[in-house]
Amino acid sequence: MTARQLLTYELDVSDVDRGNYGQTRLQLSTHPEEPPQFTVVTALAFAHHITLHPKLGEGWGSQREPTLYAKDTGGELVLWANVGELHHKLLKPAQRLQHVPNVYFYFYEPGQVEHFCKNMRGSKENWISPYNFYQLPDQFVDELASIGTGRRNRWQISIVHEELLITTASGEFLQTHFAPLDMWREYQESLVIPPPMDAPLSRS
Repeated sequence: MTARQLLTYELDVSDVDRGNYGQTRLQLSTHPEEPPQFTVVTALAFAHHITLHPKLGEGWGSQREPTLYAKDTGGELVLWANVGELHHKLLKPAQRLQHVPNVYFYFYEPGQVEHFCKNMRGSKENWISPYNFYQLPDQFVDELASIGTGRRNRWQISIVHEELLITTASGEFLQTHFAPLDMWREYQESLVIPPPMDAPLSRS
């Protein structure tokens, strides 16, 4: 089995939309089977909460911890953030996070949204209303993964008017729309069963 790799990210963040600014150095120890898309979105999620100084959870495939979390000086949880598909064992803990001021989910594949909706089946109340969801376009993430998983990575990240802009040290520039996803609407739409293609037309 291939050994873990240690990747370094020098992040310079200017989040105009939320008024968060800062610079930090993030080191990620990647699992041998970890998708590079998970790695780069974890780095983006970390940058998105730079002022909370997040800690890393157990990483890819964890059934016990979110990808990122942060606590205040009193030990209270102030950030709970999951990247990618939410493991079913984390669903019930996630339902008990209404007291946490920052709960975020970052999806980078359409199937991850569908999986979350499937796990919500049976929900009659909108318990996710206090939470924040983002879905990054898979093409954008694939391109970022192709240039952003070297041993050392340096990114300038700007978020302005719901646009995410990333400039790398070597001059590559990536941009995508970055706005919250209405997850409750996604869930409601997932419950609608389309009629069969050969269904007869109704008469008025």
